[in-house]
Amino acid sequence: MKSTVNNNNDPLEVSLVFEVKKCRTCKFFWPEKGPQTYGPYPTYDFEQNFPKENKPTLPHEFSYPWVNGVTQKEGFPEPEVVDGCRKAPIMTIGINPNLTAFLPGPTGASWVYPVFNDTKNTNAYTKYAWYYRYRSVYQEHLDTKFIQSQLLKQGQVKASADGEIVAANAPSEAPLIDLKTKSTSGKTQDHPLKWKPGTPRYVVLQDTHGSGAHFKKGELLAAKLNVAAGKKVNIDREIIGYYEQFVPVLNDFNKYLQSKGHKAANLQIGEDVCQLDMVACASPHWGPPFLGGTTKSENTIVHNCVSNNAWAVKQLIQTNPAVLYIVGEASYDMFYKAFHKWIKSKKPFPKNPVDGAFTLLRLTTDAKNPYISSSAIKRGGILIT
Repeated sequence: MKSTVNNNNDPLEVSLVFEVKKCRTCKFFWPEKGPQTYGPYPTYDFEQNFPKENKPTLPHEFSYPWVNGVTQKEGFPEPEVVDGCRKAPIMTIGINPNLTAFLPGPTGASWVYPVFNDTKNTNAYTKYAWYYRYRSVYQEHLDTKFIQSQLLKQGQVKASADGEIVAANAPSEAPLIDLKTKSTSGKTQDHPLKWKPGTPRYVVLQDTHGSGAHFKKGELLAAKLNVAAGKKVNIDREIIGYYEQFVPVLNDFNKYLQSKGHKAANLQIGEDVCQLDMVACASPHWGPPFLGGTTKSENTIVHNCVSNNAWAVKQLIQTNPAVLYIVGEASYDMFYKAFHKWIKSKKPFPKNPVDGAFTLLRLTTDAKNPYISSSAIKRGGILIT
């Protein structure tokens, strides 16, 4: 696989790797001039096409050392293809990747994103394809001590007295964290953390709730982070709660298969379940405040990715799953717009479900419900029930 060209005769799963990785259609995420809206965030690369990786010592171990990497210039995560095996029989579909580093707190400060380049005889697209083929419920982060070594001295916020953090809000896409503290004497204080787009961003270094939100006088509460490029680092992996939510569902299905005589059944996320998002680029939340400020700007992103480029649609066709698990009403709405002509049911689905996603879940999983037919959707050989 060459980084410089993709052949029009390539299989769909190969062309998707080339096309999605380099996609810069949405100018909200990838402006032609000026800095990006979000970030910049720490990024890393591999020094080999197929790095030597460690495996968790326990099933679904919360955090573990994964690979050796090298930091890159801070930036924004690349658009994502499907996570896991491209031919997995079960596919989950969400809205878009979660921009985890946006979350104020020490965990948010530690996330690092893969950005693959042609360096030291490696191939960016090979590394990109390998990474997403074997991604499951984990995402990468850097060690806390390393993050602390990359904090800038200028603009640091230190506690003037013993106290606790009572709020740390980032209410929109604007580069601002509204940090509020309260001293043990009861005095409250606002610390508006602002920075210019494209410059090192502020990170909050204390937990924003619970016992970890308490601090002592002189402790560092927030600082600007600028992870330098070219540093060899250990890349750790930590479970993402959103992806982990499907594990109990999969375990129940596994037990069902075993009860039906398939004693060796051992379904795994990443192998038997792949994970896809309707929109390929990451945001911290889904809604106008985080996608350009208006419903129009949000709809432009949906149109570009779901309708115009149709990355998720093409990946769905390429994978041809036997079971499709759509997560949430917004994901379903995007999916419905792309496939509504081929969705078959004994009765039309309601345009305004009474309980939103809960109503849709009931209608599409209850075999006795009149909305269910033998095939929920059929298009070009795809059959999802």
